[in-house]
Amino acid sequence: MKPLYLIVHPQCISGWDRARQPKIASELDRIMEKENFVFLKESTAHIPKNLDKNREIRVCGAYKNFCVWIVHQSLVQDGYRAKIYDKASFSEP
Repeated sequence: MKPLYLIVHPQCISGWDRARQPKIASELDRIMEKENFVFLKESTAHIPKNLDKNREIRVCGAYKNFCVWIVHQSLVQDGYRAKIYDKASFSEP
């Protein structure tokens, strides 16, 4: 089963200076074109409740050291196979 990507604060991606980190921008584009993903606009408040606990979840998006980390920790505490996906996470939009 392919991993599910949870993209935190997608609204920040559109206003982000993509030229500063082109590899991250390219990976986010790839995820949104070819992978299964869910946008999380409000961090932990909107984590879907029906996620498969056996599926790998890759958390990425905006504010890696705060919001992405919080979502990751919440998922792990709830028994999910979650990890922070660095290739598509950035600290400052």
